[in-house]
Amino acid sequence: MLLILFLIALTSLILIAGWFLYRRWLPSLFLGGEFPRARILPRPPGPILLDNVTVLDGQNPPLYGARLLIEGGDLIGYGPKDDVPVPDGAHVIDGQGGTVLPGLFDCHVHLALNGLLETYPDLRDRLKRRLARNAWLTLRSGVTTVRNMPGYGYSGLDLERVIREQRLRGPRLLNAGPALTMRGGYFGHPAHGLLLSSHTNLEEIIAQLAGQGVRFLKTIAPGEDLFGQVLPALPPPLLQTLVQTAHRHGLPVAFHTHQPEGVQIALNLGGDSLEHALTWPGTLGDATWEQMARQGTTLVPTLYAYRHLIEVLRDPSRLDDPLLVRLFGPSFAAVRRQALRWQRDHRYQEAVRRLAEHLETTTRLNLQTARTYGIRIAAGTNGGMMLMPHGMIARELATYVEYGLSPYEAIQTATRNAAELCGLADRLGTLAPARPADLIIVAGDPLHDITALERVTLVMKNGIIEYQKAGKAPGGSR
Repeated sequence: MLLILFLIALTSLILIAGWFLYRRWLPSLFLGGEFPRARILPRPPGPILLDNVTVLDGQNPPLYGARLLIEGGDLIGYGPKDDVPVPDGAHVIDGQGGTVLPGLFDCHVHLALNGLLETYPDLRDRLKRRLARNAWLTLRSGVTTVRNMPGYGYSGLDLERVIREQRLRGPRLLNAGPALTMRGGYFGHPAHGLLLSSHTNLEEIIAQLAGQGVRFLKTIAPGEDLFGQVLPALPPPLLQTLVQTAHRHGLPVAFHTHQPEGVQIALNLGGDSLEHALTWPGTLGDATWEQMARQGTTLVPTLYAYRHLIEVLRDPSRLDDPLLVRLFGPSFAAVRRQALRWQRDHRYQEAVRRLAEHLETTTRLNLQTARTYGIRIAAGTNGGMMLMPHGMIARELATYVEYGLSPYEAIQTATRNAAELCGLADRLGTLAPARPADLIIVAGDPLHDITALERVTLVMKNGIIEYQKAGKAPGGSR
């Protein structure tokens, strides 16, 4: 009898220890490994000339029938075809009448995630391979710079390093590092966030994050979740200390918030950006808009992520779109199973019904009001969360157009506005001589058809051709 009780107790201990390892340590042990090596396309030895293009530089009217000259990683200049001679030895690429734009920004992605938090751990989809794959899909979509939101500990910093060392192809990364949260709150698990309390030494933590290369911090404003339940959030005095300490270290603070109450709290605390803030019930009062404009706060709406969630939960067969199958890759089966579970859950159906109603009413009004007040809007996809794949920036911008922005204004949310939010407007977000050659070519004219942004034919980052669509004018030397 004692032996049986001993075996039961031992088995229980093993199961408890196994569950702890599964939740906290096993992913880092078994989802680690090496980043896959990627063949980096060599930079041509001489200048690069993009011929037969329209230039949309983000500052001036479009220039048709143009040429751009690039050398040493920088944009030398551009102009009408007759004004830009072809240098000797230039690598000439025929843009075939496409449009050249600045490389796009995606100001809200979770590169470590693939549509669900629940996909950890999955030994068929190792974390570093997932990061590499999602970085490539994002770059391939025309995005050369991202703000990488929390996903899995400090994994984004490792990804940033290998991309910077040109051992992997991906966008320029501005990392948040772990979320600053509390147990049970937003990303409130030790594998994803740093759990804070009133006893936390924020000065020490934030100094350490800044020293590790984190470029901004992410936290949550008090508010409700998708189901109207109040999320555990850090108390305002602790949030105030967090923002003040971050700013002393030169780190902006992004606030995850949906409701007007959370927006107001984040504004009062001095938050630099409001993530998702237009998607839940309620419009913002004039005083709130005026405060937002006065403080220079940026909105990152992530509208298409919610449109996509509504569409999929209303009809899960939409996930069978070959594009989504390709973008989700190894996690597609897990994402589809979760969509079917949510589709059968009456709580999600009711939440989706409310969300759809508000997207078509208050969200439209809020976006148009932000435009009226001159609020900076920066594009973000929320890639990696809530059944949302990576590489969907074009759909985000198309949603802005549908909700009342002009195509030019929508493009600015992913170029100049985003560069200003990220503190990179002196180098990126617009095309100008002596700036890094961060640019893309799309087939068509996005000022007349915003969906042209889905047809990316070339991506260049720092003067290196990172992607060129097969069969699209390989170019040659003259």
